[in-house]
Amino acid sequence: MINIYNCEQKRSNPEIPDEKDGNNRPMKDSGIKWIGQIPDDWKAIKTTYLVESISDIDHYMPEDSDTGFPYLMIGDLKDLISKINFENCKKVSKEDYSKLSMKSKANKGDLIFARYATIGTICYVDSDKDFLVSYACLTIKPNKTKLNGKFLFYYYKSSSFFEEVSKFINSNTQANVGKESLFKIKVPIPPKDEQQAIADYLDAKCTELDNLIAKKEQFVKEIETYKKSLIYEYVTGKKEII
Repeated sequence: MINIYNCEQKRSNPEIPDEKDGNNRPMKDSGIKWIGQIPDDWKAIKTTYLVESISDIDHYMPEDSDTGFPYLMIGDLKDLISKINFENCKKVSKEDYSKLSMKSKANKGDLIFARYATIGTICYVDSDKDFLVSYACLTIKPNKTKLNGKFLFYYYKSSSFFEEVSKFINSNTQANVGKESLFKIKVPIPPKDEQQAIADYLDAKCTELDNLIAKKEQFVKEIETYKKSLIYEYVTGKKEII
């Protein structure tokens, strides 16, 4: 079992997957107040030293095309690229795709970060696909010798990341986070093999939780349907109170 710093939680719902309490490894101060202590062999490193690039495409909206390459908006993003229905996305011409992808293009193992509107929406590119993301998003290319992209994906979904990124949100007009700000954010980094182990562990646990949420949502839908049916039957006289 991987002991992940600051992730221990009392559980009152028996349906939530259980995990062991405790962390006996030596710890040290991370120097980041909302993270606190991290394992002694971890390091808190600025993003600029962990990535090859953080980029975006030119800031203009290409015209729609009946056929062509998907152009993703923030609202299209899912946790994983493979979960996106590309048929429902805006399409751009081959010419626009070729021109825009010269500056920035996401590849397998990269991250897509929404810097406008719903700030912090993060998508992991888990498959090879030719597409573009709008200028409202940043494409983050991890340095694969130092950083596991999936580990960074999960860190970006943590409360500690949102605490830090909130310092850099520019809300003078439309709230946004700039490329330069992301470079400054420190990330707690374990050894490379532990990054992979943590990512694999969270993949499995989050799948369990997502399945549980889906079951609960289906149950709620069924209860809502029963409620509407119950009201209909009594207000239309199809059933009577005895």
